[in-house]
Amino acid sequence: MPHDELLEARLGRAVHRCLLSGVLASATLMLLGLFLALGQQPVEQEPVTDWPRLFARALAGEGRALVDVGLIVLMFTPVVRVIVLAVGWLAARQWWLAAVSLTVAALLGVSVAIGVG
Repeated sequence: MPHDELLEARLGRAVHRCLLSGVLASATLMLLGLFLALGQQPVEQEPVTDWPRLFARALAGEGRALVDVGLIVLMFTPVVRVIVLAVGWLAARQWWLAAVSLTVAALLGVSVAIGVG
């Protein structure tokens, strides 16, 4: 197998593992949160705007917070995929594809900063 095809196959496996682990982690967190929320008393809660507080509530076993963290993991899975692709293309010296991936990652980061801020 030529060197370029080997790198492409390895990058494809890395992206596959990245996406699969993100989806599995997200599903696990959301299902666990759902089961915990079913056993907890419903309370009126205002939306959490700061992430440390959300993660603290999730670590305390609050079901709704675990579902929210699972959704955050699911939303960031494609972002991690773009970063994995950028690193892989940098390693393969495919500068144009790496530059496009890094630009997409930067735009995603700016959109998160603007959306959260």
